[in-house]
Amino acid sequence: MEVNKPKTAKRIKEEFAIQDSVYARIVVLYELLYVVEQDTHWATRLKNLFDEHPKVPLGPMGFPDDWRRRAFWNRPTSRAA
Repeated sequence: MEVNKPKTAKRIKEEFAIQDSVYARIVVLYELLYVVEQDTHWATRLKNLFDEHPKVPLGPMGFPDDWRRRAFWNRPTSRAA
């Protein structure tokens, strides 16, 4: 699989407002998973996990308030494409 590096860098750039955060590391993990397998449902599973544990504070981990609505977290899977 060929990876378009400039496109990938542009896609994740806005996700790195706080580079040394749990959120930034999760972004990197998801990007790697998505590059390997576009049909990953990891983002949905992550959202569901946080829904199941609403008392987990996401702000201190660097999650922006609107992270769930960002295009990065709402990319189509290969089945939906």
